[in-house]
Amino acid sequence: MAQQRYSIYPASLTSTGPVTTNLQQIHGVSIKPDSRKDEIIPGGAIDRAAVILQGAAPVVSFKTHDLATIFGVLSPSAGLVCAAGTNLIQYQKRADGGTFASGSSHVVLTNKKGFLVPKRLSASQDRPVELELDLWCLWDGSTSGTPAVAVPPLTIATASALTSTPAFESEYYMGPVYANSVQLPAVSNWEIDFGIDYQAKAFDGDLWPQTGTIISRKPKITVTSTDDSQAGTIGSFFNAALPGTLALYCRIGVAGASRSSDASTVHAKFSVTTGAWNVSSLDGDGQDDAMLKADIEPTSTLAVSMASAIP
Repeated sequence: MAQQRYSIYPASLTSTGPVTTNLQQIHGVSIKPDSRKDEIIPGGAIDRAAVILQGAAPVVSFKTHDLATIFGVLSPSAGLVCAAGTNLIQYQKRADGGTFASGSSHVVLTNKKGFLVPKRLSASQDRPVELELDLWCLWDGSTSGTPAVAVPPLTIATASALTSTPAFESEYYMGPVYANSVQLPAVSNWEIDFGIDYQAKAFDGDLWPQTGTIISRKPKITVTSTDDSQAGTIGSFFNAALPGTLALYCRIGVAGASRSSDASTVHAKFSVTTGAWNVSSLDGDGQDDAMLKADIEPTSTLAVSMASAIP
């Protein structure tokens, strides 16, 4: 029996317009079918007599360093409706004795209606900034066959051609953090949890949700520093108002060099204007640096600019 191997490949999403966005620089893909099943064990028996699909709300997760492509089309607070065409999640077949197979020999998952949300942005010293995304796969109501059977929101084909090509698009690295235009020193890492609570629900006996909605937004930002004196700047272990705009910068990397100059308006900035913060921990261990961690809960919408200079 032939043994086959596959690797991840760029995904393709289609939003209103239609606008096709190729995720050419992903480095992680994860499929979560969320398949919920009823297992029937008749009275008097100990083994399953039947397994029936109750329902599912599949989600495809991506990881990427390419902030430029994503935030060129995606709102950090409103997500992106991907229901104007076909969304593709692709896996490239490897060739025995070579690199990759050609032609229509690859695995492609198709979704007709989806909703893309940013999940987490992680920045740390000397490592690329990583963005995690979730594509919620909804049912577009289509059926096939006679009698008609619902077409699942995520289908698979095992002999398909590939769309797009892998490519370097952008790479970002951790930059400074400012509160009220004053830099917070000695920051070793920071993270944004976008806090978008998106709920997809099924009705009318459907197996899969046809609609979904954002029911709340509760972004949370965590900043870690080795400068423990920042506890005085924050002012509370419990709760204090932000002193002004909190801005977190990502420096863009330059192929064949290092970073663009801070004065260039090519960097990424994530910011909130109001909110609360507190020192959530101040921990030390042996001879290592003591680490201060601050939690920020914004009360304003998280904003992003992909054309910022760094102060």
